[in-house]
Amino acid sequence: IRGSMNMGVQAPANGTVTAVYEDPQWGGVVELNAGKLTVRVCGLADIAVKEGDTVAVGDALGTVGELPAESAMETHVHLEFLEDGAYVDPAEYFAPVE
Repeated sequence: IRGSMNMGVQAPANGTVTAVYEDPQWGGVVELNAGKLTVRVCGLADIAVKEGDTVAVGDALGTVGELPAESAMETHVHLEFLEDGAYVDPAEYFAPVE
């Protein structure tokens, strides 16, 4: 998801925050348990949630920060959706934009 540095990042799914950490390759990371999915949002700064918090779609997670592994690309956050530990296409979980 493209954005500018310090732009707000919102939760892409309802869930419980299962991990918040700083990764040398992925920057600030928030992991959510969203039912059968694990949602990982990478490249965050000013993280506004902590482990155990419950979030709803649109709740603030933090702001766009650094993403060292993808620093050659435009400023953005990196989303990962996993089901039973296997990566799935996040597009399957978002309504099409008209």
